[in-house]
Amino acid sequence: MGHPNTETLTAAEVYAMPQVILVDDNIKALDGLRRHIPWHDTGCVCVGTAQNGIEALALCHALHPDVVITDVKMPQMDGIALCRQLHHSFPDMQIIVISAYDDFSFAQQAMSLGVKHYVLKPVNHQKIAELSAILLHMAQKTQQYTASMSAFFTSNDVDVLRQALLHTHEQQITQTITRIFASARLDVRVAKQIATHLVAVLYQHSSQFGLTTLVAHQSVNDGLAGINALQTVESVRDYVFRMYHNVMRYLNAQRNPSTEQLVQRILHYIEEHYGDADISTYAIAQKFHLSQSYLCQIYREHTRTSIHATITQKRIDGACECLKQDPQRSIAEIGRQVGYMDAQYFAKVFRRVRGLTPSEYRELATPI
Repeated sequence: MGHPNTETLTAAEVYAMPQVILVDDNIKALDGLRRHIPWHDTGCVCVGTAQNGIEALALCHALHPDVVITDVKMPQMDGIALCRQLHHSFPDMQIIVISAYDDFSFAQQAMSLGVKHYVLKPVNHQKIAELSAILLHMAQKTQQYTASMSAFFTSNDVDVLRQALLHTHEQQITQTITRIFASARLDVRVAKQIATHLVAVLYQHSSQFGLTTLVAHQSVNDGLAGINALQTVESVRDYVFRMYHNVMRYLNAQRNPSTEQLVQRILHYIEEHYGDADISTYAIAQKFHLSQSYLCQIYREHTRTSIHATITQKRIDGACECLKQDPQRSIAEIGRQVGYMDAQYFAKVFRRVRGLTPSEYRELATPI
């Protein structure tokens, strides 16, 4: 195993560039790749070579390269077995497979093991150009990764989140996490790295509030491991949202132990505003400066029903009173008074709750 083409680079320069390992049991082919790939133009650096999968795996554990370019047919451990091991141990590592066999079934198997690039032999000038283009793209992605991570760590977002947790300012947490993950340059690899840091900060901060080992019923290791299984920036963002909002619910409950009074205030608010067409769980959460999830949780715990069910019941009860007391008013008008702008929808909900249409109820409830 060797470490070619690093002699003229400083350690800092080598570290900043995507690092590549070449794997092939054919020494001539291995040397050809090392010499003919225009490393300087690709922005990558070759840091090692191996002649079989076992050597390559040991080298990967030692050097943690960004990219592995491997042949398929090799002794001791072939390319497929190597891909399987790398996919398990280094899920973010990029793998380029070079094969002399145009075998679709192999290509399918390779793709299932995280291989995104598959180049057919012979490795001529055209294939060298193809490999160079792939490596250049990877180098550009690495530059974007470095820039995104630098932007995150030089921002004050982490301090903002710490302060928001300290003061249980949930809206600030939502806005900050949304902004962090809204960057168009963010890919899932960067998102996972940022999420790992944010969740670690969350566990660290939460220890001050009696959550030393658990956040949202997860240990530190489980919380961080959960990030690795995510596949999109959106799912990573939502995972961080859930972790932070779960802690916020805990903190709100700790600082406001008498949630019964809060629920009574919410009930009173619904009683006063159920006729508003735009009343909703979201609107009530905004009114009381709570997250929707926390609002729904405490409300159900104290009332054994949902906010939506309560609003519906209040509206239908109000409609029943109107139908009995004012037989001259139109059903559509009564529906609007209790918050239903659509008369047909009002009739449908009324029938579901009371088992009668508004007209049938009025006829039964109005004295002859």
